[in-house]
Amino acid sequence: MSYNPNQPRDPAGVPTGGQWTSGQLDTIGVAARKAAGLDPEDKEKYLSFGSLENWVGGTTENIVDGKYVFYHATIQKHVSLITEMGLKNPRSFSAKWFMTTSSLLEAWDMHATGINPVVIEFRIPISKVTEYLWPSMGKNSFGAIWHSPRKTIPSKYIFKIRKHK
Repeated sequence: MSYNPNQPRDPAGVPTGGQWTSGQLDTIGVAARKAAGLDPEDKEKYLSFGSLENWVGGTTENIVDGKYVFYHATIQKHVSLITEMGLKNPRSFSAKWFMTTSSLLEAWDMHATGINPVVIEFRIPISKVTEYLWPSMGKNSFGAIWHSPRKTIPSKYIFKIRKHK
């Protein structure tokens, strides 16, 4: 096998962090469960991540026209950097650092804080979801799905920038 810098790696924070993985959904799911501090082999208690529906939190309600829709709340001064460079996790690409939500309402009510808050709507083709997002751990207490980026989400997937009125 030849060197491929784009081949998936296990996330930081797990014993195998940084090591190459096969890229199979099950392997990624195990790594994500380890990173979240869950029993990686307990597929009955946690999502198996074996299908796209499981990857996006057991629901397809945020799939529109073949794209997965999610939101990132930020402040106006960060928008130009995100539209230029894409959405990058400021800490590390870890399954523990949630940066997006499936709920526009939650983005506004819980995460859009600070001076001049904005919510950026992303739409990623379904075929790219597992490339750019860690699997969801299911719905949170607000009924929304949170994700962490696996790598920088290109600005070409920005659908709309919503300013607070």
